[in-house]
Amino acid sequence: MLSATLLCLVVGISDGDTLTARCGQPGAYEQVKVRIHTIDAPERKQPFGNRSRESLSELCFQQQARIQHLDTDRYGRTVASVECRGKDVAQHQVSTGMAWENMRRDAVTP
Repeated sequence: MLSATLLCLVVGISDGDTLTARCGQPGAYEQVKVRIHTIDAPERKQPFGNRSRESLSELCFQQQARIQHLDTDRYGRTVASVECRGKDVAQHQVSTGMAWENMRRDAVTP
């Protein structure tokens, strides 16, 4: 489990608010599924879902990301603040219309 801000390589994009990152040192990598804190985006099969995913991919895929672990959601994903290319990813997705703010979705459900 992540406990601090880490620099990771983004290796996968699930949708407009979820990515997979490879964190750690060579030979000791940890692959982490990350849900971006405070936003919600359409699922891939929903209207604009693919475009939202493409937007996140254009910003982060195969880029170094600064990931600050904040919580773990009910699906076991890391909930985190994420920066790629020096940009706050949540803010970028919302400002480009590819996601919307949603503070409640980040609550951990037992």
